[in-house]
Amino acid sequence: MRNPIVVLPLTLAFLACQGATGPVYEKNSHVTVLSGVSGWALQSIQLDGFWIDGLMCPPPCDMVYVMTGNPTLTGISTDNMTVAGTYDLGVYSYSCSFCHDDLGDHIYMIGEEDLFVVDLPEVVISDTITISTGGSPSYFDGICHRPSTDTVFVSSVESSTLLVVDIGEGVVVDSLDIACYGPIVSPDGEYLILRYEGGGICCTDAETGEVLSYADPELVSGGCFGPDSDVFYASWAQGSWPGPFDGGIYRLSIPDLAVVDSIHVGQGVGSMCWVPGQEKLCVELFTSFSEDFQIAFYDYPQLLTVVPVEREVRGLCATANGMWVFAGIYWDMEPGKQDGR
Repeated sequence: MRNPIVVLPLTLAFLACQGATGPVYEKNSHVTVLSGVSGWALQSIQLDGFWIDGLMCPPPCDMVYVMTGNPTLTGISTDNMTVAGTYDLGVYSYSCSFCHDDLGDHIYMIGEEDLFVVDLPEVVISDTITISTGGSPSYFDGICHRPSTDTVFVSSVESSTLLVVDIGEGVVVDSLDIACYGPIVSPDGEYLILRYEGGGICCTDAETGEVLSYADPELVSGGCFGPDSDVFYASWAQGSWPGPFDGGIYRLSIPDLAVVDSIHVGQGVGSMCWVPGQEKLCVELFTSFSEDFQIAFYDYPQLLTVVPVEREVRGLCATANGMWVFAGIYWDMEPGKQDGR
């Protein structure tokens, strides 16, 4: 294994911020940039504020957009790794969930009762679609776009609903009775993976909404597709606040969700993303909600590198060529008091 000395600058910077009398919690959240090739941390990009709730890298991958407010988007240039702009969209988003289309023309963001269409690269709202399911507020907790279509899926565990929205027509075209969250669509747009509140996942036909299979591999905390649509990686974590946590990774076949194989990591496994071009899996590891956060790269099932980070990871994404991986690091004001994952 390569000498981990290359990650010392980040660690030293963190220690310097603590001072002689203990930790200082005024530090803002930031985005850690990692090499998709070596797996090592390269630099940290500071954000304006301690809040962060996800990030993504739409085509053509010249920008990474980070959700840093309610809702404020911060754009980071992947050319020079600096903040290119902060965009206050002027609307309130209760859940701050967002996704992008497969062309990189739009961001879709959900609020209390509306779905907002954000044009890129202008970063302005061009349309608002009412998607309320009733209640106060209508809490939507996940969204994804089906490639090569105008279809967006929006989930709400609170109301046990999965909405199918036609962006072109600006209407909700279907509502499925299912208590799920965090929908994930396959690269070919044929399948939709849904996570259940109490654990377990199902695979549905993205066209018809028919449930094709169900699996209950521990308590699923995250997931992503590999380079193709026939393999899905599911992370799991078990434990109680504030820790310790146990966990691992399952490799499942699609659409039957059969377990191909699995690895036991011995720590909680959360966010994950596939690193295209490098054919690697990047995952978040954590022992508790207050310490020992890491980012690991796998040539699955082989562990390649592990990099320590200062706080909880709020999202991972990679550029299309896999050269860069971006991790949103949520810096809360009181360690161990994060608002859940």
